[in-house]
Amino acid sequence: MQKSKYLREKHCGWKGDKAGYAAKHIRMTARFGLQKECGNCKILGKYISYMRRGRESKRWSIEWANKSGEYKDEPEDWIGLCKKCHNKMDDITRKCWLIRDRNIKKRKLNCGTCNKEFIIVESRLKYGGGKFCSFVCTPKRNNIKLTEKKVQYIRGLYSARNISQCLLGRLFNVSQATIYNIISRKTWHV
Repeated sequence: MQKSKYLREKHCGWKGDKAGYAAKHIRMTARFGLQKECGNCKILGKYISYMRRGRESKRWSIEWANKSGEYKDEPEDWIGLCKKCHNKMDDITRKCWLIRDRNIKKRKLNCGTCNKEFIIVESRLKYGGGKFCSFVCTPKRNNIKLTEKKVQYIRGLYSARNISQCLLGRLFNVSQATIYNIISRKTWHV
């Protein structure tokens, strides 16, 4: 099998030292191959099966871990570790939360009901969130289209006459799925 001529610096997607955490580790696996055993606890490596996007995938249990944090291309700067030892060495959970908190943009707002100051993630503002500090302060919805009497009337019409769910939806200005949920008593348990 012929190797690609676009390796490393010649490849159009090469980022060099600016590559991400996962890319640097994958690069070392491609360069040095698979490690046979964990350098710390001496567990032998094996393929582990897992589900990814609905398909079964496999990964090698021993990963390349960086010793110095400088991510050099030299084999002396890397050690093969199992997932547990690698996480301990990198303190991976702490790093993930630090990166997550650093990348998420937050904003201070005042609640529309109690006027208390609260912090919200900016992405929630795009979808209409962020006006109230809690569920308790959120006002009740006034745009309810159906009442208990209308729901009982819908069930009566559907059972007594041969009216389709689509037609009932048009009559009461709701979707066919809403009519189905009412008839099958998934919603409106009256």
